[in-house]
Amino acid sequence: MTDLVAVWKVALSDRVHKIEFEHGTASGKRVVYVNGKKVLRKEWMFSLIGKETFCIGASKIKATINIKPRCASSYDYTLEINGKSLKEYMESRKKTTNTWILHLNSKDFRVVLEKDTMDVWCNGKKMKTVMDSLPLSHQGTPKIFIYAIVAMMIQLSTTFWRNKSSKTDSPWDPACYN
Repeated sequence: MTDLVAVWKVALSDRVHKIEFEHGTASGKRVVYVNGKKVLRKEWMFSLIGKETFCIGASKIKATINIKPRCASSYDYTLEINGKSLKEYMESRKKTTNTWILHLNSKDFRVVLEKDTMDVWCNGKKMKTVMDSLPLSHQGTPKIFIYAIVAMMIQLSTTFWRNKSSKTDSPWDPACYN
């Protein structure tokens, strides 16, 4: 990687992905690596500016590297995820996911709850979960899964549900249970 010009880290539900970009301004070469694996390579590109699009993560999320001229011999490189700047995308993810890093039994666990789909990911794997079908109590509703012989529970509170939706006809509306 002699022409490495940019490196980004993108936290998705399955893991934190490292994206590296090589841009040979003399040769026109463009190479994209995701987590050390080459996913795109182009040789002898006559235009040194432009875009390179590829997918990352288990969900195959669209990523685009934009190459724009800064001055006569240098370039700016920006990363877009699903059509948003990396900063905008990560701010949006902060609102739609919760992430926990746990250290249990001498092992590390990265647990992600996707609030919009209620999917749970643990160490890169989408988990099958059991959600208690009882009405919400003052303590909330548990979402339970097992990973590596460790049972874990995410307690969904009524505050979570109030912030999630303002619809009163939803069967999960906490107003129905208060």
